[in-house]
Amino acid sequence: MEKRLELKRSGKKLSSMGVYLIPILMVIILSIVSEYFLTPSNIVNLMMQVAVVGILAIGQTFVIVTGGIDLSVSSLLSLTGCLAIGLYNDMSKGILLPLLAVILVGTLVGFANGIFVAKLKIEPFIVTLAMQSIVQAIVLFYTNGQPKSINSANQLITDANYGADFRYIGSGKLFGVLPMPFVIMVAVALIFGVFLVKSRPGRYIFAVGGNKETARLSGINVCKYQMLAYIICGITTAIAGIVYSARVGTGLPTMGSGYELDSVAAVVIGGTALSGGKGSIGKTVAGAFIFAILANGLNLLGVSAYYQYLAVGVIILVAVLINNASTSSRKKR
Repeated sequence: MEKRLELKRSGKKLSSMGVYLIPILMVIILSIVSEYFLTPSNIVNLMMQVAVVGILAIGQTFVIVTGGIDLSVSSLLSLTGCLAIGLYNDMSKGILLPLLAVILVGTLVGFANGIFVAKLKIEPFIVTLAMQSIVQAIVLFYTNGQPKSINSANQLITDANYGADFRYIGSGKLFGVLPMPFVIMVAVALIFGVFLVKSRPGRYIFAVGGNKETARLSGINVCKYQMLAYIICGITTAIAGIVYSARVGTGLPTMGSGYELDSVAAVVIGGTALSGGKGSIGKTVAGAFIFAILANGLNLLGVSAYYQYLAVGVIILVAVLINNASTSSRKKR
């Protein structure tokens, strides 16, 4: 009997570690089939690719853990990316104030989503789909449909180093090795990962996602923690927008298109239950790596984009099936 219990425990540990083992296995396979995969330049490229999706997915995890979803992250990514460059050009007095203003905008959009979902009891899918359109309209009005580039607002600036501090966020390297977007993603993952698991608000967010009525009867302010999840998602989206625009040096009005699905895919692949109550920031980041490694490896192997979409779709379906199976087994126990 004891041996059976030990085998069950070890099986559970192995299944929970699976999402971390998959990217390692993918790296091993791709390093064998492609001589270019483990080159220093490709590793740096991979770190840059995973950063934006990873940061977005960290905030999306909070929302999905509560049983919601945020589709507005795509247009908010566009808005914050364009705002970051626009405010940097307009203020021309350092980088801190523009970045704080951009994060405030992300916070306000997250707060608005939270009000409609938590207070007015409108379905998250409908709320965030509507917010996606509203924010996209705002970014188009702000940019007049044109890209925002560093120094484009003030052509009189002739300093060759103008914008270097902003560009460092997207293309600089810590200690000359680690790309700054990757460093920022790791920092965001550590901060919010600890917050979700170790803090009381984080535990309450899990409780709200597990069963809202039980959480309410336990004295938890359900509305408050639902709103907090959307605010955090808004903040991480603003950070992702800053990183993205700093990386390419330009803010495009539609640069966030498709990222809402990428962020949800990374969260789902990482094992977060769409029904809420279960999730992990570490596994979400692993899911983002699976997503990025797959795209990177298929590109190196010259696989058609058609098949890449197919592969991503199959992986998402498999991840959802595994999630459903594990949820069903927990309910039976």
